[in-house]
Amino acid sequence: QLVVLPDSTEQVSQVIRLANRYRMAVTPWSTGGNTGGGCIPQRGGILLDLRRMDRILELDPENMTVRIQPNVTFGKCYVEAEKHGLRNANPSAPASVSMLANYLDKGVFQVSNRYGVGTDSILGMTVVLADGSVVRTGCDAYPGVGHVCVEGPGPDLGGIFHASMGIFGVVTEMVCQLYPIPRCEDVQSCEFEEED
Repeated sequence: QLVVLPDSTEQVSQVIRLANRYRMAVTPWSTGGNTGGGCIPQRGGILLDLRRMDRILELDPENMTVRIQPNVTFGKCYVEAEKHGLRNANPSAPASVSMLANYLDKGVFQVSNRYGVGTDSILGMTVVLADGSVVRTGCDAYPGVGHVCVEGPGPDLGGIFHASMGIFGVVTEMVCQLYPIPRCEDVQSCEFEEED
């Protein structure tokens, strides 16, 4: 078992190319907060520890988007977005978990009825494929259009990577939708009596 700590898409690509050459399994790890064990390297090989990729690369208040790396947590993104009157969708997970990994795994939010599940907030991705090549999806696939939801001219391949747990590629950057902070918000709980 090897543990590798890359800090860029280029370094991830180099690791994946090497793993492909020697037919080694690669397991991506961001914050390790996966309750399903998806970040446990069950086949040995390389544990791709992405903790050094913890930067918010760009926050665009005008288009209400943020570009993040895998180890950016919900809490870190929320703190930065709040400075602009924005926020990410509130997860049903701790603030210490990876926003990127949670979104990819279709994380469910406390406000899912309003904003959708995790994948609904993904606008674009940079993905390193199994051969080490890099592909960009969504708004990242069209240089110069900015960070907005782009439809066409062809299909968006981003859906292939949703809930794939790194099987088809390692996502090294993600552009996510941010939302305005509401003037008033309150979470209400409901209790139902059990029936036979």
